[in-house]
Amino acid sequence: MLQAICFGNFEVKTLSGEVVRFERKKSKELFAYLIHKKGTECTLKEAAAILFEDEIYDDKLQNYMQKIISSMMKTLRTYGMEEVIQKEFNSMKVDISKIECDYYHFL
Repeated sequence: MLQAICFGNFEVKTLSGEVVRFERKKSKELFAYLIHKKGTECTLKEAAAILFEDEIYDDKLQNYMQKIISSMMKTLRTYGMEEVIQKEFNSMKVDISKIECDYYHFL
C-alpha cells in the first residue's frame, strides 16, 4: 500500500515512510492526477491534455506520454506497487483500495 499526501506538497510514500522517487516530474504529475480522479478512468489523451495543456495531441506527444506512463510504472514497480495502477487499452486508473490518501479521507 502507498500513502499519498495531497495537502501541502504532493508526496508519495511507502507505508514504512520511504519517499517514492519518480524518475520524471511528469510521471509524478500524472500519478497525482490519477489520484485526483479517485479511481475513475483516464484516457491517454485526457492525461496529455492535463499535463501539456497548450500542446496539440499528435504522434510525438502520444509517444512522449507512453514514456511518461512507462516511467511511472517502472517507479511503482521499484517499490513493488505497480498494481496500484490498473491499465486497459488506452486508459488507466488508480486502485483506491491500495492507497492511503489524505485527500480521500478529507472527502
